[in-house]
Amino acid sequence: MRNHAVFFAAAITFAGMAGIAAAQVTAVVTQADAALQFNPGVDFGTGGLLTYTGTNITGLSYDGSFSTSQYQVTANLQPTEIDFANGATATGPYQYSTTTTSIAVTFTNNGPTAVQPQLQSTITPGGFGFYVGDTSGCAPFVTAGCPQTAPATGVTFASLTRDTNAPTGTDLGGATFTFTVSGASGVLESLTGSLTLYYNAANPSSPIVVSNLGALSTTLSNFALETPAGSSSAIGYDWQATPLLVTDPTTVAVGASDTLTYTTTVASYSRADCSAACELIGYGGFGDPIGLSGGSGGSNGRRASGVSSLTPGFAPAASNGLIQGVNYTQFEYGLPSYEDGVLSLPLLGAATSVPEPGAWTLLLLGFSLLGGGLRTRRAAPVRAA
Repeated sequence: MRNHAVFFAAAITFAGMAGIAAAQVTAVVTQADAALQFNPGVDFGTGGLLTYTGTNITGLSYDGSFSTSQYQVTANLQPTEIDFANGATATGPYQYSTTTTSIAVTFTNNGPTAVQPQLQSTITPGGFGFYVGDTSGCAPFVTAGCPQTAPATGVTFASLTRDTNAPTGTDLGGATFTFTVSGASGVLESLTGSLTLYYNAANPSSPIVVSNLGALSTTLSNFALETPAGSSSAIGYDWQATPLLVTDPTTVAVGASDTLTYTTTVASYSRADCSAACELIGYGGFGDPIGLSGGSGGSNGRRASGVSSLTPGFAPAASNGLIQGVNYTQFEYGLPSYEDGVLSLPLLGAATSVPEPGAWTLLLLGFSLLGGGLRTRRAAPVRAA
């Protein structure tokens, strides 16, 4: 696998302050990965599986039939910052997209005493979920630009059926989000959540939504349902920037080294057909994953909530509060430094994301994931770049 690594010396010691826990960062490795699973019968990849590893992975893959994935995964170590973008959409009767980004920071204890390291960082704003997209309202293969179906159309989750060629089960699609911090002693912090939409054979007009949010609601700042409660065509959660302090129970002796790794994986999938001009679009990731074609607002990358205000992914009341498409914001981490036992990975900020004509912009902070879909239109297969 191809990694992006830079070795450098960062924060060191404080003269005249004997006993202060000190260390220097000796290596930073960033990596981006994407795995796109299509029907094993398609004519590319290995059994329909496409995998990518590197620092900048962007593309669109279409199986020539009904399933599509758009994705962008970036993990770039710059001279003064670390840039990340991570996301993918998945749609069609047989598509599963997974994207992962990570930062591994190695540091050496060069102080006079053993240290118990801590990682101080920020989990950036993000979200995940799925909705029924109106394929007549967006350009071919531009999944992220598909708006939610309007209530007047009568097209909802109930319009979806499970494809007979999909793996055994009743799930129509879903999205998951996983965040971990690990060290020499194993996983130090772990957050995970998932949303799944199931076909209800006993009552097809009432599909079943199952959520498993774990500790997300108690750990992430202002974690909330940002789609209307009880919506029959969309469900999605999001959160604001959240400070994080993780302690590694492993004591690092004088002259010894340790590595802390910060990783986010997002996955989304679709195994659904639609009886109308629609598609199931799953999404998930950091940033402002559902946006109003202009990126995020506010200093924390999330629009203010409120009855009459703009919320992430929703238009004003005049537009019926529907999702207008998937959008992301690019975030940047500062280079890590080690001071008095704390390894800091500061969040520098976010740049407003404005989609370029004919392109899908997926720009995130540290790592993320997204899931979504593409319409069921036939065309020649498009291979990943």
